[in-house]
Parts: sequence; C-alpha cells; structure tokens
Amino acid sequence: MVQIHSPLSLQQQHNFIKKSNFMVKIRLKKLGRKKAPFYRIIAIDSKKRRNGAALAELGWYDPIKKRSQIDRERTLFYIKQGAQPTTTIANLFQKVALL
Repeated sequence: MVQIHSPLSLQQQHNFIKKSNFMVKIRLKKLGRKKAPFYRIIAIDSKKRRNGAALAELGWYDPIKKRSQIDRERTLFYIKQGAQPTTTIANLFQKVALL
C-alpha cells in the first residue's frame, strides 16, 4: 500500500477547514498523458481549478486498468468535515464500498 502524505497533519487540516469558509470538494485531478489518463483523488476548495493546489491527496484512480486506491481514514475525515464528493467520485466510492 502506497502511503499518501499531505503537507499538513490531520489536526492542522481540521483547524484549517474549521477556520475557512469555503466549500471543500473531493474530486479528480488529471495526470497521465494523451489517451492514457490517470487521476489523483484530492480534497480541494471548490472554487479552484481542476489541477490547482490540493488540500490533501486521498488516493488515485486508473480508468484503463480499472484500479484505485483510497486512503479511507483521511477520506472519511474530510466527508465528516463537510466535503462534498463529485458525482464521479461518489460512484467510485460506491464501487469500493466507502459510502
């Protein structure tokens, strides 16, 4: 299992989210190359662009190989704090029985 790190600890992220008044979304950040997409699952301010700076990286998704890895603890933390997953992410979470 690959460990995904964020520059902030969970407690620091919790404090940051509580102090801020923006909507946090859980969505995909596109990586890879042409005709070979690869995505990172990230928590990000809803007003930032798709590939903008993320609050945290929560996992990855490879649509070609139909594989994914999700940090359940950190993802559930963000959902409990009020983060809204996009439709695509919600479907992915249902497939891996996270929601």
